[in-house]
Parts: sequence; structure tokens; C-alpha cells
Amino acid sequence: MKALALATALLAAASPALAESITVGFWDGNNPGPITTILFSPDGSQVMLKPTPLGPNFSGNITTLTLPPDSAGSVFREASFDDVFNTGTPDTIRLFFSFAGVTAGSTNLTFPVIFQAGEQFPPNTVVAEQIFTCANGATFCDNNLVGGGTLLGMETFTGVGTIFTSFSGTVPATTFNLDLVFTIASNGGVPMDFAGAILTQPDVTVPGPIAGAGLPGLVAGIFSFWGYWRRRKIAKQ
Repeated sequence: MKALALATALLAAASPALAESITVGFWDGNNPGPITTILFSPDGSQVMLKPTPLGPNFSGNITTLTLPPDSAGSVFREASFDDVFNTGTPDTIRLFFSFAGVTAGSTNLTFPVIFQAGEQFPPNTVVAEQIFTCANGATFCDNNLVGGGTLLGMETFTGVGTIFTSFSGTVPATTFNLDLVFTIASNGGVPMDFAGAILTQPDVTVPGPIAGAGLPGLVAGIFSFWGYWRRRKIAKQ
């Protein structure tokens, strides 16, 4: 496990800069207003923010990056958070991880996805993890709060779990925006050490086989998340 985490860190450090940028923001349901931007990566390299207030009732650590291309040239995008806790006040927040300038060889794509929820998942919390696409240049998008986005797929967690799946869809153009969105709803209490992640690889043409992203890409995504857990543990030491 340590060797795998180390390998991930070395790969991330050696990752070439990409044309796409990553913008992270949050929206607080108890204080509705514009999305607050909290993190920005101009070239898709790894950025971390820990800890950070997520409105008056939540706080936690944020991590995002694009992984190095696999042997087929496929690139996983990762959005993740950990050590999220709630002050005890019922509230809902939405975390937006917007990848701008994503390019693909076609507008008809398949998106292999890993959804994860982990750590000490509190019984009074529900998390929805969603994937949206929209026109390039939109800072954030979805099909509800901001609008302008097309929902590719989602999973809802009420406990710890990992789901491997894929979605197919048509993107607006061969250069587009990809938004990975978490909705975290708490009925109160203090959920400590709570985490989640979305990893996806939007560059396989439909109806070609999903394996074009294949095992190398999925393994790279898993390595990233293992590295993410390891980084969290190291930060606590």
C-alpha cells in the first residue's frame, strides 16, 4: 500500500501540464447566493486546500487534479474531499469541481467513473455525486442551481462504498467543460472524518469499447484515491 501511494505521488509530480484548468467552489443552502470560488489550478496539476470553511456549518479538506495520461493517452480527473464535519446545524452544501477546456476526439463519449464515499460516514448525512457536461468557458454548471449543464449520471450514498460504472453522452463540442459535483446534506450532529471522491475519464468514443480507457486508466484512478487516503493520514501525523 505504501509503495502504491508513493508511485501515485511520483506520477502526479511528473504529470505534464494540461491545457484545461480546474476551479473549485461551494454553495451553502442555508445562505443561498452565488457560488464561492475557493481553489484554482490553471493547468490541471494537483491542488489541495486544508482545512477550509465551507459556509458557516461545514468545513473540510479539498483535493483535485488531473492524473498523468495512461498508455492509451487517457486522463482521469479527480475531485475529492475529506475530514468534512458539520457544526451540528442542519444544512446542505454543494461542492463544484469544474474542469474547463477538456478535449476529446468526438462529441459522442463514454465516461468510465469511480464514485466513492468513505471514512466514518455519519448516519445523519446523505451525499449525491454527479457528473455534468456543458459548453467550454462556463465556470460552473449543473441542471439545477446554476443551469446550463447536462447530467451524465449520479450516485447517492448513505454509507461507505465504492461504485465502478460508466455513462455515455453527447458533449457540446470536442472542447467542453466537465463538472464533478457533490451535494452534502446533514440533518445535524457532528460528522467527523467524512470523505468522498469522483474520478472520471471522458475521452472514449461511443460506440467503441469502454476498455479503450481500460484497466490502465481504472488502475490509475484507484492509485490516485489510495494516494489521497495516504496523504490524509500523513497530514494527521
